[in-house]
Amino acid sequence: MAAIPRFPPPDQATQNILGIQGPATHLTDGGFKSVYACTLVSDGTAAVVSVSHGPEQAAEAAVLSRLASQPPHPHVISVLSRHDVGDLTYAVSARLHVDLFDEVIGVLPGVLPEATARAHFTQILSGLRHMHRLG
Repeated sequence: MAAIPRFPPPDQATQNILGIQGPATHLTDGGFKSVYACTLVSDGTAAVVSVSHGPEQAAEAAVLSRLASQPPHPHVISVLSRHDVGDLTYAVSARLHVDLFDEVIGVLPGVLPEATARAHFTQILSGLRHMHRLG
């Protein structure tokens, strides 16, 4: 099985275009992208920049453009900026305080209470319903 590729973080020129500042700290790799922690230049907010490439990025770009053209939804993370450099695509979004996947599978201490699980599930379904309505 081949290792998941690790794409490089944005260089200084790309960070300037995206409105972020580093150093971009590597968080994870998955699917067809690498994700780095960064900070928004405008207000110092914690953010992430994902770096992707390949045929999947065209489909993802279409979805992101469609989402960006609509009013924001409280349960869908918005892309704050996006830029293509060569065959790489950089997309910046807000960084969540807790990784939902880690919380749900129990990486965090304790058992996830039923009420919390129900609230997460309701929010996820609300976000999915919104995206499906957009086509």
